Amino acid sequence: MRRLRRKKGVILGLENHGGITAKAGTIIKIVKAVDSPWVGINVATGNFRSHALQQIEQCIPYAVNVQVKTEMRDDEGKAHPSDWDRATAAD
Repeated sequence: MRRLRRKKGVILGLENHGGITAKAGTIIKIVKAVDSPWVGINVATGNFRSHALQQIEQCIPYAVNVQVKTEMRDDEGKAHPSDWDRATAAD
């Protein structure tokens, strides 16, 4: 089975979709524990319930896919239209 995955290039993207994957720190711990080049994070920008920009930033090094949403949550958890100028600004 392992050889088949390598041959076909299948990558598993674990999505930040609530439950045990609701927070960046936890989903990153899971991906690190699996320790496979075939597992990463499917970052859904609208799924973090607070501190979305900071959590997205933490996940990006592990991202295998990104689902860009029209709304994101602010630091208090209130939904607002996505601010992509701020989200993509370089430090």
